[in-house]
Amino acid sequence: MKRLLIASLCTIALSSFAFAEETDLVVVGSGGAGMSAALTAAQAGKKVIMLEKMPIIGGNTNRAEGGMNAARTLQQLEHGITHDSAMTMSLDAQKGGHYLNNPELTLALGENAKEAEAWMLSLGADFCHRMGRGGGQSVARGHGPCDGSAVGAHIMKLFYKTAKSIPGIEIRPSNKVTEVIVKDGKVAGVKVIGKDKKEYTIDSKAVVLATGG
Repeated sequence: MKRLLIASLCTIALSSFAFAEETDLVVVGSGGAGMSAALTAAQAGKKVIMLEKMPIIGGNTNRAEGGMNAARTLQQLEHGITHDSAMTMSLDAQKGGHYLNNPELTLALGENAKEAEAWMLSLGADFCHRMGRGGGQSVARGHGPCDGSAVGAHIMKLFYKTAKSIPGIEIRPSNKVTEVIVKDGKVAGVKVIGKDKKEYTIDSKAVVLATGG
Protein backbone atom coordinates (compact mmCIF):
# COMPACT_ATOMS: atom_id res chain seq x y z
CA MET A 1 0.00 0.00 0.00
CA LYS A 2 2.88 2.35 0.90
CA ARG A 3 4.65 1.56 -2.35
CA LEU A 4 1.48 2.24 -4.33
CA LEU A 5 0.97 5.57 -2.56
CA ILE A 6 4.58 6.66 -3.15
CA ALA A 7 4.36 5.66 -6.80
CA SER A 8 1.13 7.63 -7.19
CA LEU A 9 2.64 10.73 -5.60
CA CYS A 10 5.70 10.49 -7.86
CA THR A 11 3.45 10.22 -10.92
CA ILE A 12 1.49 13.32 -9.88
CA ALA A 13 4.69 15.27 -9.22
CA LEU A 14 6.20 14.35 -12.60
CA SER A 15 3.01 15.10 -14.50
CA SER A 16 2.78 18.58 -12.94
CA PHE A 17 6.41 19.44 -13.72
CA ALA A 18 6.69 21.13 -17.14
CA PHE A 19 9.99 21.83 -18.86
CA ALA A 20 10.29 25.34 -20.29
CA GLU A 21 10.68 25.75 -24.01
CA GLU A 22 13.88 27.29 -25.30
CA THR A 23 14.44 29.73 -28.13
CA ASP A 24 16.90 32.40 -29.26
CA LEU A 25 14.36 35.21 -29.32
CA VAL A 26 10.85 35.90 -28.07
CA VAL A 27 9.00 38.73 -29.79
CA VAL A 28 5.96 40.09 -27.93
CA GLY A 29 3.51 41.71 -30.35
CA SER A 30 2.90 40.92 -34.00
CA GLY A 31 2.49 44.35 -35.58
CA GLY A 32 4.92 45.98 -37.97
CA ALA A 33 7.64 46.44 -35.35
CA GLY A 34 7.38 42.89 -33.98
CA MET A 35 7.29 41.34 -37.44
CA SER A 36 10.32 43.38 -38.52
CA ALA A 37 12.29 42.20 -35.49
CA ALA A 38 11.23 38.57 -35.97
CA LEU A 39 12.04 38.51 -39.68
CA THR A 40 15.41 40.20 -39.19
CA ALA A 41 16.40 37.70 -36.50
CA ALA A 42 15.17 34.70 -38.49
CA GLN A 43 17.02 35.87 -41.58
CA ALA A 44 20.15 35.88 -39.40
CA GLY A 45 19.53 32.24 -38.51
CA LYS A 46 17.89 32.66 -35.11
CA LYS A 47 14.97 30.63 -33.75
CA VAL A 48 12.09 33.01 -33.04
CA ILE A 49 8.78 32.61 -31.19
CA MET A 50 6.31 35.46 -31.71
CA LEU A 51 3.54 35.87 -29.16
CA GLU A 52 0.34 37.83 -29.81
CA LYS A 53 -2.42 38.23 -27.22
CA MET A 54 -5.11 38.82 -29.85
CA PRO A 55 -6.58 36.01 -31.99
CA ILE A 56 -5.28 37.72 -35.15
CA ILE A 57 -1.86 39.16 -35.88
CA GLY A 58 -1.04 42.68 -37.01
CA GLY A 59 -2.06 44.93 -34.12
CA ASN A 60 -2.51 48.60 -34.95
CA THR A 61 -0.51 48.15 -38.16
CA ASN A 62 -3.56 46.49 -39.68
CA ARG A 63 -5.32 49.86 -39.40
CA ALA A 64 -2.53 52.11 -40.68
CA GLU A 65 -3.85 53.86 -43.78
CA GLY A 66 -1.33 56.64 -44.38
CA GLY A 67 1.97 56.29 -46.20
CA MET A 68 5.35 55.33 -44.80
CA ASN A 69 7.55 58.41 -44.52
CA ALA A 70 11.14 58.03 -45.68
CA ALA A 71 13.64 60.66 -46.84
CA ARG A 72 16.19 60.31 -49.64
CA THR A 73 14.81 57.07 -51.10
CA LEU A 74 15.60 56.22 -54.71
CA GLN A 75 11.93 56.60 -55.62
CA GLN A 76 11.76 60.04 -54.04
CA LEU A 77 14.88 61.14 -55.89
CA GLU A 78 13.46 59.79 -59.16
CA HIS A 79 10.51 62.15 -58.63
CA GLY A 80 12.93 65.07 -58.55
CA ILE A 81 12.80 65.66 -54.80
CA THR A 82 16.46 66.20 -54.01
CA HIS A 83 16.26 68.72 -51.17
CA ASP A 84 14.97 66.33 -48.47
CA SER A 85 17.18 64.96 -45.70
CA ALA A 86 17.14 62.86 -42.53
CA MET A 87 17.52 66.04 -40.47
CA THR A 88 14.55 67.71 -42.19
CA MET A 89 12.43 64.63 -41.51
CA SER A 90 13.61 64.67 -37.89
CA LEU A 91 12.69 68.34 -37.48
CA ASP A 92 9.25 67.73 -39.00
CA ALA A 93 8.67 64.94 -36.48
CA GLN A 94 9.79 67.16 -33.60
CA LYS A 95 7.51 70.00 -34.70
CA GLY A 96 4.57 67.60 -35.02
CA GLY A 97 5.26 66.40 -31.50
CA HIS A 98 5.35 69.96 -30.10
CA TYR A 99 9.08 69.48 -29.50
CA LEU A 100 8.44 66.95 -26.75
CA ASN A 101 10.03 64.16 -28.81
CA ASN A 102 13.52 62.79 -28.20
CA PRO A 103 15.64 64.48 -30.93
CA GLU A 104 18.05 61.54 -31.09
CA LEU A 105 15.20 59.14 -31.80
CA THR A 106 13.57 61.33 -34.45
CA LEU A 107 16.95 61.65 -36.17
CA ALA A 108 17.45 57.87 -35.99
CA LEU A 109 14.04 57.52 -37.65
CA GLY A 110 15.02 59.96 -40.39
CA GLU A 111 18.35 58.24 -41.00
CA ASN A 112 17.04 54.68 -41.12
CA ALA A 113 13.62 54.96 -42.75
CA LYS A 114 14.98 54.73 -46.30
CA GLU A 115 16.79 51.46 -45.48
CA ALA A 116 13.58 50.08 -43.96
CA GLU A 117 11.68 51.00 -47.14
CA ALA A 118 14.39 49.39 -49.30
CA TRP A 119 14.24 46.24 -47.15
CA MET A 120 10.49 45.94 -47.65
CA LEU A 121 10.95 46.39 -51.38
CA SER A 122 13.44 43.51 -51.29
CA LEU A 123 10.75 41.34 -49.64
CA GLY A 124 8.35 42.16 -52.46
CA ALA A 125 6.44 45.24 -51.27
CA ASP A 126 4.57 46.99 -54.07
CA PHE A 127 5.65 50.43 -52.89
CA CYS A 128 5.69 53.68 -54.82
CA HIS A 129 6.57 57.20 -53.77
CA ARG A 130 3.41 59.23 -53.22
CA MET A 131 3.76 62.88 -54.17
CA GLY A 132 1.26 64.03 -51.54
CA ARG A 133 2.47 65.21 -48.14
CA GLY A 134 1.43 63.42 -44.98
CA GLY A 135 0.44 65.26 -41.82
CA GLY A 136 3.23 67.50 -40.54
CA GLN A 137 5.54 66.81 -43.47
CA SER A 138 7.27 69.74 -45.18
CA VAL A 139 8.32 67.52 -48.08
CA ALA A 140 6.50 64.81 -50.05
CA ARG A 141 8.13 61.69 -48.58
CA GLY A 142 5.23 59.28 -48.21
CA HIS A 143 5.55 55.75 -49.65
CA GLY A 144 2.92 53.06 -49.96
CA PRO A 145 1.17 50.57 -52.25
CA CYS A 146 1.22 51.72 -55.85
CA ASP A 147 -2.55 51.16 -56.18
CA GLY A 148 -3.22 53.67 -53.42
CA SER A 149 -4.49 51.11 -50.90
CA ALA A 150 -3.75 51.21 -47.16
CA VAL A 151 -0.10 50.72 -46.29
CA GLY A 152 -0.61 48.78 -43.03
CA ALA A 153 -2.62 45.87 -44.40
CA HIS A 154 -0.23 45.59 -47.34
CA ILE A 155 2.81 45.41 -45.06
CA MET A 156 1.24 42.82 -42.77
CA LYS A 157 0.29 40.53 -45.67
CA LEU A 158 3.86 40.82 -46.96
CA PHE A 159 5.41 40.16 -43.54
CA TYR A 160 3.14 37.21 -42.82
CA LYS A 161 3.88 35.64 -46.21
CA THR A 162 7.60 36.09 -45.62
CA ALA A 163 7.41 34.68 -42.09
CA LYS A 164 5.62 31.56 -43.33
CA SER A 165 8.49 30.94 -45.75
CA ILE A 166 11.14 30.98 -43.00
CA PRO A 167 11.33 27.79 -40.86
CA GLY A 168 12.83 29.66 -37.88
CA ILE A 169 9.69 31.66 -36.98
CA GLU A 170 6.73 30.34 -35.02
CA ILE A 171 3.75 32.69 -34.62
CA ARG A 172 1.32 32.09 -31.74
CA PRO A 173 -1.86 34.19 -31.64
CA SER A 174 -4.04 34.15 -28.49
CA ASN A 175 -0.92 33.79 -26.34
CA LYS A 176 -0.59 36.56 -23.74
CA VAL A 177 2.72 37.34 -22.04
CA THR A 178 2.17 37.96 -18.33
CA GLU A 179 5.73 38.41 -17.11
CA VAL A 180 9.26 38.96 -18.38
CA ILE A 181 11.58 36.62 -16.47
CA VAL A 182 14.78 38.15 -15.11
CA LYS A 183 17.62 36.05 -13.69
CA ASP A 184 20.81 37.52 -12.24
CA GLY A 185 19.86 40.92 -13.61
CA LYS A 186 19.36 39.69 -17.17
CA VAL A 187 16.22 38.97 -19.17
CA ALA A 188 15.89 35.20 -19.45
CA GLY A 189 12.45 34.54 -20.93
CA VAL A 190 8.73 35.05 -20.47
CA LYS A 191 5.70 33.57 -18.78
CA VAL A 192 2.71 33.10 -21.05
CA ILE A 193 -0.97 32.24 -20.82
CA GLY A 194 -1.67 30.13 -23.87
CA LYS A 195 -4.72 29.66 -26.05
CA ASP A 196 -5.85 26.88 -23.68
CA LYS A 197 -5.66 29.34 -20.70
CA LYS A 198 -2.77 27.40 -19.19
CA GLU A 199 0.44 29.13 -18.16
CA TYR A 200 3.77 28.05 -19.58
CA THR A 201 7.32 29.39 -19.71
CA ILE A 202 9.72 30.09 -22.54
CA ASP A 203 13.45 30.43 -21.82
CA SER A 204 14.94 32.89 -24.27
CA LYS A 205 18.31 34.51 -24.89
CA ALA A 206 16.53 37.79 -25.65
CA VAL A 207 13.06 39.34 -25.59
CA VAL A 208 11.78 42.09 -27.87
CA LEU A 209 8.77 44.03 -26.56
CA ALA A 210 6.85 45.35 -29.57
CA THR A 211 3.48 45.91 -27.93
CA GLY A 212 2.94 49.45 -29.21
CA GLY A 213 0.60 51.63 -27.20
